[in-house]
Amino acid sequence: PGQSLDLTASAARLWYAFQPAEDTPADRPLLVLFNGGPGAASEVIFGFNVSALSLDPAHNGGGDLGPTPAPWTAFANLLAIDARITGYSYDRVPGVESQAVRSDEFTARNFNPFLDGADFVRVLLRFLADHPELRDNQIVLVGESYGGTRTTIMLDLLLDYASHGTADLPYEDDALVDEIQAHLDAVFPELAGQVAPPELVAQQFSHQILVQPLLLGSRQLEVTGDLLDAPGSVLFQIAADTNTTFVPCSQQGPGCDPYTNAMNFVEGVAGRDRFAYPRPQGWLFEQIDSLGPRLSTLATATAFFGADLTAVPDLYAAARQDAYRAVGVAPAPLPGPWLVAGPPPALLLPSSPLTGGGWTGQNGDFPDTFGVLPTYDTYYMPSNYVVLDSFYGSYSASFDIDPYEDLHARNFLRNLAYVETFITNAAWDLVIWGPSIQPTLAEHTAELDAATFDPLGPMGADRPGQILVQYKDGAFGLAVGPARTIRMPTYPAAHTATLDQPVELAADLQTWLSP
Repeated sequence: PGQSLDLTASAARLWYAFQPAEDTPADRPLLVLFNGGPGAASEVIFGFNVSALSLDPAHNGGGDLGPTPAPWTAFANLLAIDARITGYSYDRVPGVESQAVRSDEFTARNFNPFLDGADFVRVLLRFLADHPELRDNQIVLVGESYGGTRTTIMLDLLLDYASHGTADLPYEDDALVDEIQAHLDAVFPELAGQVAPPELVAQQFSHQILVQPLLLGSRQLEVTGDLLDAPGSVLFQIAADTNTTFVPCSQQGPGCDPYTNAMNFVEGVAGRDRFAYPRPQGWLFEQIDSLGPRLSTLATATAFFGADLTAVPDLYAAARQDAYRAVGVAPAPLPGPWLVAGPPPALLLPSSPLTGGGWTGQNGDFPDTFGVLPTYDTYYMPSNYVVLDSFYGSYSASFDIDPYEDLHARNFLRNLAYVETFITNAAWDLVIWGPSIQPTLAEHTAELDAATFDPLGPMGADRPGQILVQYKDGAFGLAVGPARTIRMPTYPAAHTATLDQPVELAADLQTWLSP
């Protein structure tokens, strides 16, 4: 409070990929897809059994690329976006040849949750402006992992956009306010020039799909730790299955953090993957790392995106002479444990360099067509460790905006009052432990009268599960507190749920989105 910081981000070229719905795209919702990390490319969700073609050999016929068993293009238009210097996106700065210049780039000036959310809103609005046939379509934000926090910020920027032109909120961006107003003027011309209330904005930005999301700040992880530490938790079953012993914090005394203790046991003792506990340690990141060689092979990438990549001018080395991806030759691995409750490094990045020699394998055969890049740049990056570290830097922490802050939980609750919400409960994911979300929500007694889990609803669902939320009268300025339902089905699945349950998840989403 009382502090302010004027920051100007560097120029960025953000990659997006669009796939229209299989039929009548003008009448279908636009699903905006992205992963989290922070620092993870969005091809992780887009390529694993969501887009028209799949990069998952387990479901595409066993090859590098093949048909998706249940593509989301059957019921929606898809727009996938890569965040700054992840995937195919890159930032630009004058004097990029200097390592000192590159080092200065990795601060909150370029990497903080609010700027990140603003980046995605800008890409979305500019895409819609360039595609007037879709400009007033229903918009559905689809975020995985840290992408849940990004979704929360995007909806906060959209629903309460006028307030972000003042100093009343943590993020002020007059140019973005003007861009949102221009979009709303085009969609709701009868109210052009007027500030649109959140209930009107939510008529278009109406739904959010959250795949194993970080939503409720550090408290979400603390509750997860408490649940996993309790007698009879799944960790005791893992211990029995692996002939190991889990010693809960309740038996270790002061100084033991239950969440960290649980993650260390799963991977360090039981040798299982914290993101998919029936599988061996590192399994999920083997899947993610496999994207690099395939998406830096021009023929595969061209077929996957269904577009001529050689026609994208900004991919060429000659157009990116001021581009960077790292401080030095490659991002350094994070020291020590990379997932702790606090201070929090990451949710979706491994603790060792990428397989295949780090960045070397991420250029593939692109240099043959697009030109050779400097050692601090690369054509494709599934995960970027330096980005991750930057999100938790001193500025983000000192201004209480890093991804684990409580304000994101409160903003999620405010958004939920207006936006229909679907959350996956992937039963094998211990990092984002689905059963922690309802009790963490229930702790917000200043805004809510109740948040209860209903394992049987909605009636007739193949995979039931929902959270029933009742707001207090007066919460968030609403005279009568609304009742909201979060759809939350359970899947036998890993953190990236589309890897294990693509057909089931697609069916549930299609039903949920149907009018």
